[in-house]
Amino acid sequence: MDESAFKKLCSLLCYISGDYGDRGTYEKLCHVLENSKSPSFYLAIPPSLFSTVVAGLKQVRCVW
Repeated sequence: MDESAFKKLCSLLCYISGDYGDRGTYEKLCHVLENSKSPSFYLAIPPSLFSTVVAGLKQVRCVW
């Protein structure tokens, strides 16, 4: 493993904790990502929550 590449990758990652049904969670996420050019979302959630989370991201305009 390329140690410098791994360190760079780690510096680009962030973790946001919150409730899937709380608009504030998505607002916090958008604030953290406001300067990102093309963020990726890793949805480590059950498939039954995908629509809830995507709707929350869309509601606060946190999708590109």
